[in-house]
Amino acid sequence: MIISAHAAAGAFIGAAIKPESKKAWAGTIVLALGSHALLDFVPHWHYPFIPLWLALDIIAALVIVFLIIKITRVKNGSDKAVVIAALVAAGADIEYVLVEFSLLLPEPVFLSHRPGFPHLHAGFFWGNITQFMVVVISLAGSYYLSRN
Repeated sequence: MIISAHAAAGAFIGAAIKPESKKAWAGTIVLALGSHALLDFVPHWHYPFIPLWLALDIIAALVIVFLIIKITRVKNGSDKAVVIAALVAAGADIEYVLVEFSLLLPEPVFLSHRPGFPHLHAGFFWGNITQFMVVVISLAGSYYLSRN
């Protein structure tokens, strides 16, 4: 999945849990990181590593996280959970950038990025539909949270 889809899922997790205790924070972080690995199982398309694509993906991720904060009208520091969970969920893809551009890492470290992990790839159309659906579900789930 691309960064913006991972960020959307993580932001939704942060909005849903609204951690207040250390255990809740730990659970939020574990779920956000786990969501990254789970979403990597879903067939998807990856854009070529071109700085423009990466910049557009990061901008989309920021817009999505901002929308989830606005939709849920998160108060009392809970918006911090949305941002942190989004960063944790999407952050594992930073290593792709570090490996691809030969910065610091010779090979991926995160489990779902290592050779042998069943990464399911799809063509451009269906691969983007699956990622778009992750974003839609995250936004719809956030809207549902704001109404209940």
